[in-house]
Amino acid sequence: MPEEHAIMFLRRKLPIVHLCMLLLALVMAVPAHSADPPSKKDAFLAKAEAYTKEGKHAEAIIELRNAVQLDAKDAVTQYKLGEAYLRQGKPENYQEALKAFESSVKNDPSLVVAQIKLGELYLLSGQFAKAQERAEAVLKNDAQSVEAHVLLGNAYGRRREFGKAIETLEKARKLEPKRMQTYINLATLYTANKDTTPAEKLLQEALTIEPKSMPVHSALASFYASQKQFPKAEELVRKALELEPSNVALHLQLGGVYNAQKKPVEAEAALRRATEVGSDSLQAFITLGDFYSQSQRATEAADAYKKALLLKPEAAAPKEKLAELMLMQQKYDEALKYAEELGKVRETKSVGQYFKGRVALAKGQVTEAITALQRVNKEAPGLGQA
Repeated sequence: MPEEHAIMFLRRKLPIVHLCMLLLALVMAVPAHSADPPSKKDAFLAKAEAYTKEGKHAEAIIELRNAVQLDAKDAVTQYKLGEAYLRQGKPENYQEALKAFESSVKNDPSLVVAQIKLGELYLLSGQFAKAQERAEAVLKNDAQSVEAHVLLGNAYGRRREFGKAIETLEKARKLEPKRMQTYINLATLYTANKDTTPAEKLLQEALTIEPKSMPVHSALASFYASQKQFPKAEELVRKALELEPSNVALHLQLGGVYNAQKKPVEAEAALRRATEVGSDSLQAFITLGDFYSQSQRATEAADAYKKALLLKPEAAAPKEKLAELMLMQQKYDEALKYAEELGKVRETKSVGQYFKGRVALAKGQVTEAITALQRVNKEAPGLGQA
C-alpha cells in the first residue's frame, strides 16, 4: 500500500506504545551501510593496516583511498596513503605518493613525518628548493630536529652548496652522534668537494662507534674504490658481507671492485652470486648482463637481460638493454620488437621511438630514421643525443 496509507493504518490499529516499539525495531534493522562516516573510516583503516602487515600494499591503498574519500582533511590518513604508495616500490607511484604527502602537509603543517617525507620526495624529483622549504618549515618549530637538518643539508648538497651542506649536517651529527647515515652523507659531501681527508676520517670514526655497521663498511669501501685503493675497498666489502651474506647490493659492489681491477673471473663470480642470493632482483640480472655485454659475451648478456624481463615484464630497463644489444648484433627485427614494446608505454614512448630511428638508420632507411629521430628531439630533447 502507499506509504501514507500504511502510516495511517498503523496509527489507527496500534497503541502508541506498540507503534514506538515497531519504529525502534525498524531503525535497528537499517542496513550497515548507513553507519556514520567515522566508523566506516575506522573499518577502512583497520583493513588497510591488516593488508599492510600481509604485504598487500595495493589492497591497502584501496582501503586508504576509501578512508580519504570519507575524510579528506585527515592528514594522518593521507600520510599513510603516501607511505603505502612508496611501499609498492614502483617509480610510477611516486607521483601519487607526492600528492598524498602534499595533501597531508596542507591539512596539518605540524605533521613532521609528512613534511620530511615530502621533502625527501622533492629531493628525488630534483625539486631542491621545495625540499629546502619543507626542512625550514620543520626547523621553524623545532630547531633540534635531526631529520630536518639532514634534509636541509642534503638539499644544499644537491644544489652543490657544499659549505652550507656540510655545516648543516655537522649540526645534525652533534644532535645525534650515533646516526650512521649522517656520517655517510657528510663523507659524500666532503668527497664531492674534493676534500677527501675528512671524508675518510669521518667514516673511520663511524666504524669505531658502530663496528658492525654494514652501511658504513660499504660506504668506506666505495670511498676507497673512488680513490683507486682497491685492496682496501675489497677488504671492506668482504667484511660487510660477513655481516650480511645475503645482501645483493654488497655482492654487486664486490663485483664492481673486481671489475675495476680488471679481474673478470672474480667479477663474474661475484655478480653471479648476486643473482643467486637475489633470484628476484632485477638489478642483479641487469648488472650481470652489463658485465657480459662489456665482455663481448652477447648470448650470455641476452640471457641475463631476458631473466630480468621475466622477473618484471613491465620494466623498461631490460627492454632498453635488449634493444641496444640486438641492434649491436644487427638483429634488427628483435631490436624493433623491444622498441615497439617500449613505445606502448607513455613514459618510454620516446625511448621506443629512438630505437626505431636507430634501427631504420642501420637498415639504410634514411628518411624514416630522420623522421623518427626528429620526433625524439622534439618530444625528449637530449635523449641518446639523437
